Amino acid sequence: MSDRRLRYRNATERDERRNSGGNIERDTRNFSPLPGRRNAEGRNDADDVNSNDSGSETDEEDDDNWQENAEDENDQDDEMATNRSILWLCQEGQLRLALHRFDNLKRQDQEKLKKEIFQIGRDQNTALHEILMGGTTERSSYRLAFQLVEHCRKHYPQEFRQSLSIRPPSHRRTPLHWAAWGNAELNLVRFLALANPDALLMDDADGRTPYQIFNRYFSQVRPTQDMLFRMTKGWKQSLIRRTIQKCVIRYFLQQQLRPFDKTHRQQTGIKPKPWFVLSILGILVQSEMRPLYDHILAYSGGMIKERRLGISTRRNKSQKRKRAVEEDQVVVVVEP
Repeated sequence: MSDRRLRYRNATERDERRNSGGNIERDTRNFSPLPGRRNAEGRNDADDVNSNDSGSETDEEDDDNWQENAEDENDQDDEMATNRSILWLCQEGQLRLALHRFDNLKRQDQEKLKKEIFQIGRDQNTALHEILMGGTTERSSYRLAFQLVEHCRKHYPQEFRQSLSIRPPSHRRTPLHWAAWGNAELNLVRFLALANPDALLMDDADGRTPYQIFNRYFSQVRPTQDMLFRMTKGWKQSLIRRTIQKCVIRYFLQQQLRPFDKTHRQQTGIKPKPWFVLSILGILVQSEMRPLYDHILAYSGGMIKERRLGISTRRNKSQKRKRAVEEDQVVVVVEP
């Protein structure tokens, strides 16, 4: 917790304690309606009234002092927001001030705003890293993260995509990893994934993708989990198709290699099975059978084993018994 938030919480608790104590004293104090009559403590009611008046004056003085201190803290906060960068404010947890500075720079100085958005700290974290690392449960943190993503997607798409690929050496996580770790809003996670789909397949320091992190901690949140699963699977299949297409164009159109030729395969360094698949597509491309080529390419990557995504694969009974023995488990198979 930052110093400012700690001071604000202590001041609020002190004020509530003072108000509640004053109400209790007024309710429990035994005042007599008759003047000159003494209460149970042997004191005159007039003395209680005078002491109550002096106490109320003291409370009023304390309230005035507290308001002056609060105004001084607000002035300090405004000065801090004008002198500090967005990254520094996010590192210190001053997200409300960071949002205030973001709005001011958005209206006044776009160049300075761009510089502070993509500023990298000593630990290689950006401002978006710092926001998502602390979670987006607070209103100010969610508003700041959402507005920052929206502004960068519209005005700086290339720089924003590069910043979303930054993985600091301490944790090796992109902003999408931290959004999944903090169970961010569905729209925020979708915008981060669409801005840089490569982050869907990047591993952190523990070897986990954003989908694996979310599936580990928030598997009960089905909408976000299903969206990350579909986007991760679809992007990996898309990368496989693009890689196959680049290889076919390079080897059989640009270099004019012969399909199924062993000598040419050895020149490329490709193994026999992948070369066989590329040769089939290469014959279709060289024969100008483009529709059939596109049809076969559309199915490429669809049958890939996605164990990292959590897709279950079929195993026969012998494989299940072998795996159970390795894990020191007992499996009883009941035949019908």
